Parts: sequence; structure tokens; C-alpha cells
Amino acid sequence: MKNFIKLLILASLVAVLFALPTGVKAQDPTNQVTTEDGGKVVFGSAYTLGSGETLTGDLVVFGGSAAIEEGAVVEGDVAIFGGSLSVSGHVTGNISAMGGSVNLNETAVVDGDVQSMSVVINQAEGALVAGEIIAEDPDGLNLPNVNPGDWFPDAVTPALGGPFRSFGTALWALLRALALGLMALLIAMLAPHPTRRVTQTITSAPAVSAGIGLLTFIVAPALVLILAITIILIPFSLLGILVILAAAIFAWTAVGLELGNRLAVLFKAQWAEPVAAGIGAAFLSLVASLISILPCVDWIVTTVALAFGLGAIILSRFGTQDYPNLGTPSRPAPPAPVTREPYPTPAVMPVIPEPEPGEPAPGNDDLPKPG
Repeated sequence: MKNFIKLLILASLVAVLFALPTGVKAQDPTNQVTTEDGGKVVFGSAYTLGSGETLTGDLVVFGGSAAIEEGAVVEGDVAIFGGSLSVSGHVTGNISAMGGSVNLNETAVVDGDVQSMSVVINQAEGALVAGEIIAEDPDGLNLPNVNPGDWFPDAVTPALGGPFRSFGTALWALLRALALGLMALLIAMLAPHPTRRVTQTITSAPAVSAGIGLLTFIVAPALVLILAITIILIPFSLLGILVILAAAIFAWTAVGLELGNRLAVLFKAQWAEPVAAGIGAAFLSLVASLISILPCVDWIVTTVALAFGLGAIILSRFGTQDYPNLGTPSRPAPPAPVTREPYPTPAVMPVIPEPEPGEPAPGNDDLPKPG
């Protein structure tokens, strides 16, 4: 269990550090990064290690798929988050997966353990796993309550002017940014259309979204407090708190997606939407942590971001429908012209010319002549 958490944190740290704008130039068009030890970090794309090839480092996949063909060797660990893994070759380390599926085919050989959380594992007959296959229950995760600011004794911090305490705070902010980035990546991958609708609502109606979001800050806590006053409605108040937390995380993801798209345009990179959401959410969290060191303004970034996101969530009904662009209001179509049927043309009576003097009247030839 400890190895799984350690691998999860380290793999996430390496992946997001490579995904930040400072490492954009190291990416190829398929969203793959090669680490210094020869490993691979894949974002939202497919990776295949062909037969006879050897990967000399770890393989980390975010929101994509990976295939290790028969005869291929991974000299390290494999970690996959929210994707699919197909193993027909040899993995010398452990396989760790969170969300998705792992297929161990007939020729697969894994020297370590196969650790998973919310993952479907399909082990074919003939697949060899030297270690154990461990399926972790998300409710059984006992993550340690660690405050990096308390890692160093108080006697050391004043003597050095507090650099270690500042380092611990910075590390804690980085871990928090990584966690928000991973959650945003998973949300954008599992619910791409609702996330895209909320982001489009933010860009099309920013003022309305911010206004409704600020109003939500006032109405939602008051409503939860009113429900909590009565004993009968306490379960509904707890449900309301969960809905508010879920909406806040969803709002952070939507704002992160828009920020990630803008960063991609700025650095002329092409990222998949889940990757852009993860990078944007992590970057937004780092900016909020950086501004938090300033007095009296530490709440501005978080409040503004959540206001835009929550307002857009309400306008789009949690991303279930598109919100119209207020900049181009729809006008009623002009009425169609009334077409009237033409009046019937009156019949024209034939004009019979009058006979000349001395000429018999027309039609009298047939009359009997008097004898």
C-alpha cells in the first residue's frame, strides 16, 4: 500500500512537472515526453512498445492507452491513470493503475506486483505475475495527515530565518496543485462534454457567470445553514455540502480547461482537453498559492475562479445544456408577406360587328326565304 501511494505521488509529480509550460518544447506532437532515464510519460494518446524493443525507464500514462507487445521489455515500473493497458511482453517492475482497465495477455510476464484502484483487471490463462495482484478499495486509503511545515524542529527554523518552513509550505502547495490537476484531468476525461459546455459558458457570458457565482456564495451557505437548523433536514444539509464541494471542484476544472487552452496557444502546443484541464487547474492552484503570501488579497484568485465556474455551472445546468451567447441576442424573424390569390378574370363577351348597309345580317342565310 505504501509503495502504491509513493508511486502515485512520484509519477504524478514527474508527469505534471514535464507537462508545465517550461517543458512544452520537450513534447512531440503525440503528447509523449521522454525522461532523462529513458522512460516515457504519455498524455492523452496511444503508446505502443513494439516487439523486440526495450524501455529502460518507467512508463507513465495519463488518460491514454499503452500496449506492450510480445517480446517487448519495460525495465521499470508502469503506472497508468484513467486509461487502458495491454501487456503481452515483460515488465520487470510493478504495475500500478487507477481508473481504467489492465489486460494481462497469455504471454505477459510481470516480475513485481499489480496494484490497482477502481480498475478492471483481466488476466488471461498463461499470464505470469511473480508478485501479488492487489485491488485497493478507495474507502480503505489511509493517507497520512502530513503538514510539511512541521517537518523541521522549531529550534532550526528561527536560526536559519525560516527557509525550511517556507520550503515545506511551498512543497505542500505543489502537492495540492498536483492533486487538483489530477482531479481536473480525470473529470475532463470522464465528462468531456459537460466540462466543455461550462467552459464555453464562461467565455461567452463572463459577467453573468461571475455575478451568479458571487450570488451563489451567499445563497448556498445560507440554505445549508437553514437545513441544518432542523434535525429532520440534517441529511439534506450534508447532501448540500457534498453538492457544493463537487460543484467547486467542477468549477475549478472548467476554469482550468480555459486556462490550459490559453497556455497551449501561448506556447504553440497541442494538448488534449483532459491534459489542458489538468495543467490549467494545477497552474491556477500554484498562482493562488503564490498570491496567498500577500496580505488581504490571498482570497482574490480563488474567489474569482470559483465565481466564474459556479455561475457557468448554474447557467449550463451542470453542463447538461448549452448557454446562448448574450453578445448576439436572437431577434424575432420578420413576418412572412401575405400572398393573396388573384381575382378571377371576368369573361369577355365576343363583340359582334354590326352589318354594313345592304348586307344581310349574319346568320340569316339559314332562314327560309319567303316564296
